[in-house]
Amino acid sequence: MMNLLPRDERRRVLRKSQSLRWIGVGFALTVAETMAQAVGEQLIPGPAWVKSLVIGLILPAHGARGFWLRGRIDMIPGDKTPGRYSRRSTLSAAVLALIMAGAGAPAIYKQFLNEREGSRQSAYLDSAGIWTICAGLTRIYGRPVVKGDRLSVAECDRLDAEEQDRGLAEMSRMVRPEVWAGMSPAARAGTASFCVHNIGAAKCGASTFLRLLNAGQRNEACAEITKWIKDGGRDCRVRANGCAGQVDRRMQEDELCLVGVLP
Repeated sequence: MMNLLPRDERRRVLRKSQSLRWIGVGFALTVAETMAQAVGEQLIPGPAWVKSLVIGLILPAHGARGFWLRGRIDMIPGDKTPGRYSRRSTLSAAVLALIMAGAGAPAIYKQFLNEREGSRQSAYLDSAGIWTICAGLTRIYGRPVVKGDRLSVAECDRLDAEEQDRGLAEMSRMVRPEVWAGMSPAARAGTASFCVHNIGAAKCGASTFLRLLNAGQRNEACAEITKWIKDGGRDCRVRANGCAGQVDRRMQEDELCLVGVLP
């Protein structure tokens, strides 16, 4: 019966049942020890402090486990389950509306990057400590972005549009022509966001993602995107590491990559 539930719902039910089981164990031990003492017996041998430790640690230990789980994003890197976003999309209403309206890759790409990167007219340090400006640009006018750089909204719009055009063009060169021709606009936007704009063409060129994509294994290739969730060695599924947005982005890029692939 559990197999009929969606994957994320199945996990939630399992975690809840595990919690209830451990709570039940702690309660049962407490009751059993109390009854044993009433008739002069010992369920758990040893001094009273040992018994208290054995019984008392069951619930706190499980509580710590629950706290740890709440501090993590429930995502399996490299999940290849077909139709993994069919029940619950990770994309915004605006991106979904563009896809449904049949928008081209540039429009979807622009909307997605605006949501993920935003656009800042003053230079700022990104999570990797790199000076960045506009919608994630690290180079402007042929040079790296430096502290103190400021641009107008119009300049950022123009530079962002040029960068996005370059990103899609670079992605099309990295993918075999027959594979690129069969990809939907959303898939082109998602792969360009991941491969060119985010991790960079050099890393992407040597990746398993690109090898599988060019081999025509789209589902498997898209799943590879969700393995790239480390930032400076930190696991971004752990919310305390301060990079949880990267996990959200990877799931969205995975979903975009899959648009047009039959489940």
